[in-house]
Amino acid sequence: FNFLGATSLNFAIERLNEWDFSKLLQKKQDLSNKLRRELDRLELLDATVKGRSKHSSIYNILGDKKRYNSLIENEIRCKQRGNGIRISLHFYNTEEDIEHLVNCIESEGHL
Repeated sequence: FNFLGATSLNFAIERLNEWDFSKLLQKKQDLSNKLRRELDRLELLDATVKGRSKHSSIYNILGDKKRYNSLIENEIRCKQRGNGIRISLHFYNTEEDIEHLVNCIESEGHL
């Protein structure tokens, strides 16, 4: 039995309940919807994603090594995956984080 692990898990569950887990999930979904609209506007989404009525908070946007490096330099956490760049949101992200991402991409000048 891992007492420290069980105690840590219990602590995390209690905090999520205090913060109203369902509200956190809704916030994450709202942020994801905003990000999806912005990425669609920038034409960075794959047609498969655009055709879905619902999507997770993980997006693989069109982008090369130059875009990836630009995002990293602007302190945007992401990963290169296949021919794109993976970006994901969590409940601790903000609308300002999305605006920062969009501004970084728009400032590249090669959408």
